[in-house]
Amino acid sequence: MRKSTTASLVFVAALGLGLPASAADSTHGAVLYKECAGCHAPQRTLMGPPHCGVVGRKAASVEGFAYSDTLRAAGFAWDEKHLHEFLTFPIMNMPGTKMGFAGMFDENDRNDVIAFLKSERAATSPACQPGADPAPPPGTNTGEIGADGAPASHQPAPGKPPQ
Repeated sequence: MRKSTTASLVFVAALGLGLPASAADSTHGAVLYKECAGCHAPQRTLMGPPHCGVVGRKAASVEGFAYSDTLRAAGFAWDEKHLHEFLTFPIMNMPGTKMGFAGMFDENDRNDVIAFLKSERAATSPACQPGADPAPPPGTNTGEIGADGAPASHQPAPGKPPQ
């Protein structure tokens, strides 16, 4: 091998050391996000707050959601750094959080989920437009939280008295 070719290969390899192993994949993030969807909807409050616009939103700022004292005192906006830290191991990262998720230990998986949140749960994304996340019919057990803090499945149907 010629010296110039060897030097070029060393230079290209050195440039690659500063790059992430792989670019974030929002399509893979969508697959991983299915685990989140049991507690988080785009626009509605389920067991957790809605995720539309979460990247860039101030922590504990969704009106009417009963956040933990820990999260209310956080004082930051959800950016990539805070999402990475929190999603790695929520209970250890923010002791006292109500989020009962064990954590996402693979950095590439976190990158992919964050890429999904930035694209598919951005305030301008189709899922976050008015009417795109309609409420399920009354009595559907979705984990949705009613105004009184009880699950929506425990709410009386419109026009019916509570039992």
